[in-house]
Amino acid sequence: MVIRRSLAVTSALFAVLAAAVGCGGEDTSEERASDTSGKRASVPSSQRDRPTPSPTPTKEQPKPNGVAELPAQQIAETAIRSYRNASSVRQVTKAPDAYMDITLDDRGNCRATEVIGDMEVRWLLKGDQFWVKPNYAMWKRIWGPKARVTQELIGDRYVLVPTDDPQWGQLTKSCELRKQATLMTSNELEARFTKGKATKVNGVPAITLPYTHGKKSGTLYVSTTGKVNLLRMDSTYPTHSSVVVVSDHNEPVSIQPPPDNEVLDISKLK
Repeated sequence: MVIRRSLAVTSALFAVLAAAVGCGGEDTSEERASDTSGKRASVPSSQRDRPTPSPTPTKEQPKPNGVAELPAQQIAETAIRSYRNASSVRQVTKAPDAYMDITLDDRGNCRATEVIGDMEVRWLLKGDQFWVKPNYAMWKRIWGPKARVTQELIGDRYVLVPTDDPQWGQLTKSCELRKQATLMTSNELEARFTKGKATKVNGVPAITLPYTHGKKSGTLYVSTTGKVNLLRMDSTYPTHSSVVVVSDHNEPVSIQPPPDNEVLDISKLK
């Protein structure tokens, strides 16, 4: 994801992810792209001995959407247009030493976790209410010697900040769905695509579309059942790469404000 910060420290910090996103991924295995948590659910022992329940009716599977029969360039343009017009999405970005998981819509609702090395920041946006939760490594990078005192004061709480805060307000730019979708796919509209193999992303049947654009190369993954959606973007530059998995297209995004006892107003830190 293309991310810019007004704060000099965080600008340099997150430029790593900004430069990598929209670039590419060396890891194109379906299993790794589909698993954004890295964990498998275990079955509690109390449930192992229970009788197997009767089969329940399964939902009707989405029918083929016919997109696989179209020329590669038309498939890519259709998927990119659908992505740019979505009312909401979830994007999980993986790049070397960087990770971002963000869910956002076009109504000012957004939740995200961003990691660069050992630094992590979480944030919630609900309209004009904005909460951030940096970890100690992040505070140390920003506050230096004052980081320990700051962390002790904040604890495990969110910090309520104005959306125009000079240090943290620029994070909200990542929550502007239309702008981000356009930035994410600006190069791809000029790329030359070819048809690749059939595969799946998070269990959804897809067709791969390898492409090149100058020194950049990559692959788009587009759903071949149900609505035509952009499911994944792999990109590779000479110096870096990333994988972006897109899901939850047009799903409602509900942001619950943190409880009052888990929030500290930023004015108390100044």
